[in-house]
Amino acid sequence: MSERIGGYPPQYTMPGHVGTFDGDQHRHLKPSSILKYQQEAGELHLSGGNMSYSQLYENGLVFVLSRTSCKIYRPLILGEDFQLTTWHRENKGAQFIRCYRFVDGNGETVADSVTIFAMIDPHTHRVLRPKAFFEKYDIHMQPEQQVGAPDPGKLSIPDGLPQAGVRTVRYSDTDYNAHLNNTVYADLLTDFIPGGMDGRVLTGYQISFLREAREGENIAIHAGADESGENAFLFRGVTQRGVCFEGRCTVEETR
Repeated sequence: MSERIGGYPPQYTMPGHVGTFDGDQHRHLKPSSILKYQQEAGELHLSGGNMSYSQLYENGLVFVLSRTSCKIYRPLILGEDFQLTTWHRENKGAQFIRCYRFVDGNGETVADSVTIFAMIDPHTHRVLRPKAFFEKYDIHMQPEQQVGAPDPGKLSIPDGLPQAGVRTVRYSDTDYNAHLNNTVYADLLTDFIPGGMDGRVLTGYQISFLREAREGENIAIHAGADESGENAFLFRGVTQRGVCFEGRCTVEETR
């Protein structure tokens, strides 16, 4: 962890190791594990400034992940050690922007990520403005600290994507909010990509989290090629209550 700006550390670095439970059949770090490590690093960063989940909840604040993007320069491999650094970059309107960088044992960047959060009151569900939060907790914006991943914008998903399958939300998919955990959505992209992942390596993804999915609900997952990009695919997940997520991923062919 680097030195503090005011009462809050400007960034947090967490060591990691790709365990057997993290790797897919190609021994690559699963996209859901990327998000899990990011979630853990972000929570540890906040806790270092006396902003753990429980502390924020008691003060009427909860972070809700709305969008994320990741650029993967090369996959982390089973058994590999890495360092994950995260920091708050800036706020734009009601958006709270956090960055992440995965670095391998040689000091080379292997993946970059940008996430956008909203802050809400957990009791009223009213969206809160980040400016007051930054001032109250002495958080300094670092807009110059950019990464290679693009900011996750609104995805343009065409109507009429063919249905690739149905995913039922099970108890083990849910978290303390009783909803499908955000990290699971990343694996849905590789689970339902047209043509499968055999002979392919994931090089990036973007996900928009639009509505919670609850235990027992069926998610109809629609997927198809993105005509605007080579080796790119688009996704939309729909429950009986509406669209719960949209996504895009890119792959490199290794066949």
